[in-house]
Amino acid sequence: MAQDFYQRGLVLYRSKRYADACSEFTNFLKENPDSAIGYGMLALSAAANGDLENAVRHGEKSVAVGPNSEFAYYCAAFAHFQRDNYTKARKFIDEALRLSPEEADYYDVSARIYLVRHKYKEALAATEHGLESEPDHVSCLNVRAMALIRLGRGKEALASVDAALKKDPDDGHSHANKGWILIEQNRAKEAMEHFKEALRLQPGDSWAREGVLEALKHRHALYGVVAGLTFAVSNVSRHGAIYWAIWLIPPARAALLLLLLVAWWGNQLFNLIICLDSVTRKVLTADEIAKSAAFGVLTLMLTAVFLAGLFTPFFTPESFTLSMLVVILVTIPVCRTLDMGGLWRPFMVVYSAVALVVATYFIFAGHACAEKELPANLATPLGMVVFLTLICLFFPTSKK
Repeated sequence: MAQDFYQRGLVLYRSKRYADACSEFTNFLKENPDSAIGYGMLALSAAANGDLENAVRHGEKSVAVGPNSEFAYYCAAFAHFQRDNYTKARKFIDEALRLSPEEADYYDVSARIYLVRHKYKEALAATEHGLESEPDHVSCLNVRAMALIRLGRGKEALASVDAALKKDPDDGHSHANKGWILIEQNRAKEAMEHFKEALRLQPGDSWAREGVLEALKHRHALYGVVAGLTFAVSNVSRHGAIYWAIWLIPPARAALLLLLLVAWWGNQLFNLIICLDSVTRKVLTADEIAKSAAFGVLTLMLTAVFLAGLFTPFFTPESFTLSMLVVILVTIPVCRTLDMGGLWRPFMVVYSAVALVVATYFIFAGHACAEKELPANLATPLGMVVFLTLICLFFPTSKK
């Protein structure tokens, strides 16, 4: 009877009916409470079903009841990886590989941990080990492709993801990955077809949806410049030594921050353009639409300040420049509020409200000084505004 629960759970898991699989594995464990494999499969099913807290709990329970089971360590590593606990995931997967150094699935998780930590050479090496054991392992081929594209080896990346699609043409993740590789190669029209196919196979897949959004932006010739700047800044930030060397040199730091601002502002602008189109707006999430609306309002505010500076005596040149800078900077925390989840969002709401109050102060302080030079004591608070708003660009995007 207990084995029947387990077998049904396996069938349901392979059929991607993860909630039902969880129920069957739970029933199996009621009669086999010391089964490391049972807890492991329950962890994998819970993770696939989005219940990451229980996935981690079941994965660690699997290790507790089966300390010599490589599968238990693999399941615990997978659960922690899905919850972004990369340090713990690394510890568990290394143990799984020590116990079973030929298992492609284990190398796949190891490679994915390296990939999210921007260790592309190590990710590539891990996938190569996995493919030695199982040459057509779809996930290893996909991770290999994403590592190769980050290492600037586009043709090899495309060949790797094509091999994955040859093995499983109905794998949505492979289609999404091919779309992103084609985006990197400025082949947005072809990429769009693969993103659409990915969404047909896996409706609601965020990786594919973001790809559709990126492909839509690439329809605009100017977006190529913005994408190039974003990619350049992203590449610099991944090389810690180079990044901090630039950061310590004031002129280089200013140039990096300017590039960061232009890249961020450009991305928001093209999101707004997509939001204004009744057809393409459907690709955006509710938070992205709200963020585009906030960006649009602040852009109108910036335009009003700009026109007031050009055609009215409201500002002096100095106060005009100051007000423009402050409005530009305040846009960042306001829009980034909608990137945040959990406790970050209320924090960012307060943060943005304070920034708006400070911005208003500077605009009217500048107007009050229209007939004279701006007082020197504005320099310190302005410096704080610049620092506090730019640092928002580095806040992590929280998962909902």
